[in-house]
Amino acid sequence: MKIFKKIYALILISLIYFITNTYSPNVQATQKATISSTVAIIYADPELKIPLGSASEDRKVIIGDHSIKKNEIIVYPIVITDRIGYIKKDDLLLEKDDEYYDDEEEAKPIHVKNDQDTNIDFQIQKRTFYQTDIFVSYQRFSLSGISKGYRLKGVPYPDGSANMLSIYMENWPKESWGISYGFDYLRYTEKENNFFSSSIGLAAGAVFDTYNFRNFDLFTSALLHYFPSYWFSYLDSAGKEQRYSGIMSGYSIGGQLVYGFNRVIDLGLGINYVCLTASSLKNEDNSKRIGSATNKKLSILLSFSYSL
Repeated sequence: MKIFKKIYALILISLIYFITNTYSPNVQATQKATISSTVAIIYADPELKIPLGSASEDRKVIIGDHSIKKNEIIVYPIVITDRIGYIKKDDLLLEKDDEYYDDEEEAKPIHVKNDQDTNIDFQIQKRTFYQTDIFVSYQRFSLSGISKGYRLKGVPYPDGSANMLSIYMENWPKESWGISYGFDYLRYTEKENNFFSSSIGLAAGAVFDTYNFRNFDLFTSALLHYFPSYWFSYLDSAGKEQRYSGIMSGYSIGGQLVYGFNRVIDLGLGINYVCLTASSLKNEDNSKRIGSATNKKLSILLSFSYSL
């Protein structure tokens, strides 16, 4: 197993070499350094917005030879076992610094702390409630299984597909679960009867970080949906437009596999079970009311999220 870890470390070092040479062709790939601060924070991004964990004073580490300047702060890439992190120059003593001392201790990639390995000093930090993600998703589902409540009242029902675009905020009070809330935009059309609907609704619920492996996470979610001003229109047999309005509510549950880029940008693909019910439907002059209609379908979901 140790040989695989060494091979993986070499791959990461090669990646740093590629990154550094992209900025300057006249640099060495890596260098040794010592943690000079009592506790040095290591970040997932060069902008130092997403903390990963910390390393303790006097720890020998491997960093890139080329620094990056972000907002007047000098930052170095640092080798972690399963990724590249970033650390402030102020937290380091470099080989070229006068204060640097070489006690011949081997500089190694920092390991992620776990229950089986205690001979390490780096620990992934938990999400906090103050970490907020912007989550955008698109899903499409069929209306072919919709209740025939419309038809029983002489109103046609759609037989096409619905599209729903969602924009949510996600707050994480715990590493394993978060609170999700935001807006849905639901739209669907059906050519045969010129059936059309377009509504904006609210959504809220919970999201769970069920399983993770390296840069992949399996998320599950349970959300409630509410459209207070749901409406639809269609052309009757005389070619006259008829419009009905009411409310729509329901829920969705599902899961998605997400790939994270430095824990800042995530892309996901998943499946949702969507159940939406339209009720209290009436026409514009309130002279006609129709029954409720429920749609229960699986949807394919595409998502994008960004950590603020």
